[in-house]
Amino acid sequence: MLVRNRYFLPFPGLGTVVGGGLEGAPFPGAQLGDPLFGTAVAEVVAAASGAEGPRVGEPVSHWLGRREYTVVSVGACTPLGDTLPNPVAPRTRPAP
Repeated sequence: MLVRNRYFLPFPGLGTVVGGGLEGAPFPGAQLGDPLFGTAVAEVVAAASGAEGPRVGEPVSHWLGRREYTVVSVGACTPLGDTLPNPVAPRTRPAP
């Protein structure tokens, strides 16, 4: 599937990654131009016709990190359904 990332979750070790890594760390340092890895929330923009899995427009999460668009397999993402509210939607207050 082709997805467009909407949100990226920075994590505490990201400073080490961006700083070039640290000997013995469980993840490599990033080089200039590398996409940052970590959890991202994305919207499916293209999927194989008739394929099982999320459909175009549905939100998913994946670990391929920060980049605008990426190709992700159905097995490497988690459909989010309606679990996340739209962060820019008008807020409604409960009735008193």
